[in-house]
Amino acid sequence: MPRLVTVCGDLRMCTFRKGRRHLQVDPCKRHLHEHGRMFYRRQSKEPEHYLFWEVWSIQINEWRKILEHNWACELLHGRWSCCRPENPNVIYAGTEAGVWKTTNGGSGWEQAGLADSYVSALAIDPADTNTVYAGAIEHLYKSTNGGSSWTAIEGPSLINAIAVDPKNSKNIYIGSQLWSGGGLFRSADGGNKWVTIGFAKRSVTCVVINPTSSSSIYVGIFDGGVYKSTNSGSSWSAINNGLTSLDVISLAIAPGTPQTIYAGTSSGGIFKLQIDSSETTPPPSTPVVRKVIQLTIGNRTMRTNGKSTILEAAPVILNSRTFLPIRAVVEAAGGTIAWEAAAQKVTIVRKRTTLSLWIGKNTANLNGKSVKIDTNAKVVPIIVSGRTLLPLRFVAEALALDVGWDSKTQVITITYTS
Repeated sequence: MPRLVTVCGDLRMCTFRKGRRHLQVDPCKRHLHEHGRMFYRRQSKEPEHYLFWEVWSIQINEWRKILEHNWACELLHGRWSCCRPENPNVIYAGTEAGVWKTTNGGSGWEQAGLADSYVSALAIDPADTNTVYAGAIEHLYKSTNGGSSWTAIEGPSLINAIAVDPKNSKNIYIGSQLWSGGGLFRSADGGNKWVTIGFAKRSVTCVVINPTSSSSIYVGIFDGGVYKSTNSGSSWSAINNGLTSLDVISLAIAPGTPQTIYAGTSSGGIFKLQIDSSETTPPPSTPVVRKVIQLTIGNRTMRTNGKSTILEAAPVILNSRTFLPIRAVVEAAGGTIAWEAAAQKVTIVRKRTTLSLWIGKNTANLNGKSVKIDTNAKVVPIIVSGRTLLPLRFVAEALALDVGWDSKTQVITITYTS
């Protein structure tokens, strides 16, 4: 059974089987202590004793040692345990006997699956805290219900570390052990496909992502120090000035002050880096513009934010569904549409979505996957008077457009962002 070791202030350490420990920043307090001295009390059968953390003076872009101790190698961030951002009393722990979970800050623990697996890494999806990833020797596993059940994901094995992009949870990073070939891997689709983005034949021990600018990523390399990317892993640069031990096995970013980074090393102590705050400031965000398209059954006029466009044909209701020539709607929403006469196929592309439909068929292809257009088999693309009419709601929702319907006025309202 895992045991929790509490730490003064907002620095946490969890102890698991065979003494493995984990360094973590309390996400609710959002920072580590910056002043004075702090200590922890080790809760065990051994006599109580204290270890003091010397907080050194801050110097920009140079590592400073803040703890000198020979068990610093056991401090692991984002590997053996993780806690929910909105509720740090919910903690998951990886052990040689699977995943364990506490909902009361460590007072009691329960088995949370994968009992036959050696779980060496854990991560919670920041966008959905019921979604948890567990790295084991044989597989990456995913739970969407807080650990009640798990599904294996094909990809890297012998996983050291997992990180989920806080801005886009489909972006997942995995650090692999040297025995499996090493390297850092990224998936941009939630784990369906993986690509290597560096450090082949190197043991990537830890991965952390800047919470305010997720294109900034830091990795720890055993016998290689710390590397940083500002472009989501396309290129890397070492940031080892002042880091006297390059056997880095843990990294932590202070969530409230992401210019502060901590590194745990194998027998070399724990180091703190204060980087230039301009490097962690996210770029100015592009204003989100919400647009509205309105159509009326039997009326050829389409209004986009008040501007009128005349359609090739008016929307009609067939089999209790709205059909219309979709080109004007797609182009107004920033997409493109193409017609293949020989195959009687319509292909629509908007942002990262590709949708293909065929005349007379109740199935479509959405980003390479076959999907049903409607539960009613009669709802299919049709040609009327030489014009192709498509089911509006299915197409709009597939393209991430919101559709509203007023039955009294027979007005369709489509809203989207650009």
